[in-house]
Amino acid sequence: SRVATELRAHRDAAGRTDPDVLGPSPAYIRRIRGDYRWNVLLRGRNPGQLLDKVRFGPRWTVDIDPVNLL
Repeated sequence: SRVATELRAHRDAAGRTDPDVLGPSPAYIRRIRGDYRWNVLLRGRNPGQLLDKVRFGPRWTVDIDPVNLL
């Protein structure tokens, strides 16, 4: 996905290896009301710094420290 590619590019341009960018992968519940859902996971100490550098579309949802991935 465009967002995962941008996240990796910003991380690499800063010469960092943290956070890990995992995905995109299909969400556990793949489709709701005809819309397909995908997950991009950031795993690391401070993923918020990386999130500030990427523009998300109006239909994106960002969940920091999710309780579960359903």
